[in-house]
Amino acid sequence: MTNKTPTSANTNKVQENYGNVDNAGFVTLLYQDILDREPDTDGLNYWVGELNGGATRESVLMSFSYAVEVESHRPDKLRDLENRVAALEVELRVLRNKIFG
Repeated sequence: MTNKTPTSANTNKVQENYGNVDNAGFVTLLYQDILDREPDTDGLNYWVGELNGGATRESVLMSFSYAVEVESHRPDKLRDLENRVAALEVELRVLRNKIFG
């Protein structure tokens, strides 16, 4: 895995979102938040090993963000997002009509 030097803003954001947890806790939170499941033993051990070996939390977070498992769910999530945007546009039109006639 390639380590990228994080910016202080990225470091602060990861710290803000994931707090002061150990590497196993951090990886577990990534599995829960990004993959919407509990970590499998092999995956947990791999990512904790990467972190213990010097990988930054930011680089591991980025790796999770581009995981095949995440990519396979994107079409459904994108469709849901598009539907929400369309619903908001309708609500906006209704509000504009109420305000401006």
